Amino acid sequence: MANDVSCMIQFYTDKDAERFKKEFCNKDEDLDFNKVVPIPDVIKLLTDKSVGTYDETIKAILKYPKNAPIPNELMGFVDLIEIQDKLKELLDKDECGGCTDWYEWNCQHWGTKWNAYEGYWDDEDTYRFSTAWSAPIPILEALAEKGIGFSFYAEEGGMGWKVEGETDNDGYFSYEESDLEYDDDEEDE
Repeated sequence: MANDVSCMIQFYTDKDAERFKKEFCNKDEDLDFNKVVPIPDVIKLLTDKSVGTYDETIKAILKYPKNAPIPNELMGFVDLIEIQDKLKELLDKDECGGCTDWYEWNCQHWGTKWNAYEGYWDDEDTYRFSTAWSAPIPILEALAEKGIGFSFYAEEGGMGWKVEGETDNDGYFSYEESDLEYDDDEEDE
């Protein structure tokens, strides 16, 4: 079971909050990391069909349903060796960053193994959500690069750490990690 990280985004303006909802949240207004930093099709494909070893995965891809979405780069390949070579080439592309499965890719590109969950709005400009194990720093950096203005706070009480950060006018997200500070009374309980 993952340690839940409690996260809060405080938007600088109503315009930032509205744009965030419209562009980066699903129909239920939950933050969707895949809308901020999309998973490459080849990683999705391997995730959908991963059954064990690399060779078993390749064989499963060969049996992939004809009506299921397959990355264009793999269309027309029927030879196992040819598909293996093409997959290795695709996985070496910058968008995959050398990652070969969803877990590795998510951790590298989202900063956490799962998408955001348990999201809700406190008010019109404060959004709260949870992540697994760590703060989604790459997601926050991408939101800043896309021009969303906000401050951020996250903490994981079980491990006793927090992250505080904010964006600047140049699309940069800066942050600081530190230990949570507890009152002496809280530690004795």
